[in-house]
Amino acid sequence: MRKFIIPALAIHLAGLVAPVFAEENQIKIKPELSLTVGSCSWEEAGTGQGSKFCGEGSLTLNIKEIMPNLDFSLSGKIGHMLEPIDENHNNPNKMYGIEGEIKYFSYLKNKIRINPYIGIGVEKWTRDHFKDSNIPEGKRWDSLKYSKAKAGIRLEGPLGYIEGGPTFQFFVDANKGANPKGDGGFYFEAGKKLEKFGFKVRYRETKFKGSKETPGFKRMTCQGGITYSF
Repeated sequence: MRKFIIPALAIHLAGLVAPVFAEENQIKIKPELSLTVGSCSWEEAGTGQGSKFCGEGSLTLNIKEIMPNLDFSLSGKIGHMLEPIDENHNNPNKMYGIEGEIKYFSYLKNKIRINPYIGIGVEKWTRDHFKDSNIPEGKRWDSLKYSKAKAGIRLEGPLGYIEGGPTFQFFVDANKGANPKGDGGFYFEAGKKLEKFGFKVRYRETKFKGSKETPGFKRMTCQGGITYSF
């Protein structure tokens, strides 16, 4: 629990300090709402379990130019399954998270904006719907908390944007005696921003290694949706 709280407090503190710093330095803060739907696939103990229809909502505070050529963003998100899940399907049905990113930006000669960035966050997954599972009771968690880090690059121009990069999960904490380990993953997103509205598609893969107590597992989401900037 302590390992999970430390990154969460760091993100929360950054979220408190950044708006104050922005106000003192007349920096723009732009909230953005995002709603996406699509498929969430699950693999555990080497067995794929198909995909289910799921959705995710997030609110992001984009804080522009906290320093020269440097942006900051803070996001909170909630995910949920949008269809009933079979009792023998182990896919988590609820997800909560918070994430902070620091982004450097510059422009290429052809007016393409380039954004290398790094981020850190925390997430919690729960699954409370299964009674019959191929995972033994002593190795099966129903609450998982972890910290995550990511790095990536974003390219944006008149036709839209693309971004992506690797992720890594660490400080993993599961209940019921389960002991999964952090592993790598990756994500990709592409979209187009208009004056207020925008649209995007994305793919995200999140993996955890197994241990003597717990089999490994992997979650894959492929979603599309809209954004709205206030």
